[in-house]
Amino acid sequence: MATTTYATDGGDLVIEFDYQPAEESTDVSPGCPASVDVFSVMAGPFEIIDWCSSSAIAFFEEKALESVQQAKFDAECDRAEAAHQSRIDDELMGAL
Repeated sequence: MATTTYATDGGDLVIEFDYQPAEESTDVSPGCPASVDVFSVMAGPFEIIDWCSSSAIAFFEEKALESVQQAKFDAECDRAEAAHQSRIDDELMGAL
């Protein structure tokens, strides 16, 4: 289970979802793209998913998938920055 927040003019919506990562195709399986299954949308203390249209749920699924992709991108940037800083530190230590 994962959670993301979507800001609206009327307030934030908290979207809870399950994430299924993409699977590469193999000789035995065709694979599949990454997907999400939204199971809860909270507007403040109110659960509103039962009142949402199928197009609204599809929109929330898109936003949830974007949040997963952004989190992966942010993590990769953090790893790259840490590796870069480590190289700089190693070079500084070698200069001493």
